Amino acid sequence: MNRLKIPSSFTRITTSLFKNQTNQVITAYSLTDPYEVIIGIDQGEVISLLLWCIYYDPLLCEVESRKLGYTISALSISLNNNPCDDSNQIEEDSLTISSIAFMDDTQWLAPNKSNLESILKIADSFYRLMDI
Repeated sequence: MNRLKIPSSFTRITTSLFKNQTNQVITAYSLTDPYEVIIGIDQGEVISLLLWCIYYDPLLCEVESRKLGYTISALSISLNNNPCDDSNQIEEDSLTISSIAFMDDTQWLAPNKSNLESILKIADSFYRLMDI
């Protein structure tokens, strides 16, 4: 959260929401005894999407910075309306897309096997570091 310059007060409040939690499981007969939640955020929590974005952002930024994805290019032509001047301007814009992600559902995009393998190595390293 510090990397994204999120205020420390928000970080403290958010962290406190998930401390000292217990869960129970609903069975066909009754609730189980409570057990302590060691780590995690309940699915469906309102704040889950924001926290997942914060958590996953370093991986997505690293993969994007490597420019290993598909590059989409487009030409734009600015026509000169002066019949005596034929200096039209042609500009090329491009965008490289390496991923499409929503929560824990990620599609990695690459133009070839080698680039995709590089992306997967980066992702695997992140997953191991974060123990997920």
